[in-house]
Amino acid sequence: MSGFSHREQRGDTIVEVLVCTAIVSLVLVGSYAIANRSMNNIQDTQEHTQALQLVQSQIEQLRSDANAQNLSDFTSAGCYDATGTPQTDTASHCYFNADGTADSNGAEPDFHVVISPGATSGIYKVSASWDSLLGGQANVSLFYGPEISG
Repeated sequence: MSGFSHREQRGDTIVEVLVCTAIVSLVLVGSYAIANRSMNNIQDTQEHTQALQLVQSQIEQLRSDANAQNLSDFTSAGCYDATGTPQTDTASHCYFNADGTADSNGAEPDFHVVISPGATSGIYKVSASWDSLLGGQANVSLFYGPEISG
């Protein structure tokens, strides 16, 4: 029984182990990159959804004021604060947190909301802008007016 030769022993060579390690590493790195990209896209979609909700809430305030004929507050750019009060000092009152609460300190992540009267009388552009997770400035805009609000 002591006659085993080294040639009969089988096993993986160092080259085979290194090749397998390299393949597994490439698969793991690729999986991480895809998962990271997916998470960034999900976050970007959530930011757009939150901005759209803020813009829609501003349009609801506009619609309410249009019914009461109080739109004279927006002869220049402005917004509604969290209590529904028209604000024309956009520097301090048009920043909102993701949950829709007003935020005057400008800490991230904030949405800057502006209502601007359009060139056509009675048409208003409601925009929200923010620093996107994917880089750069992102924005969402909707228009409101008696002719387009059905």
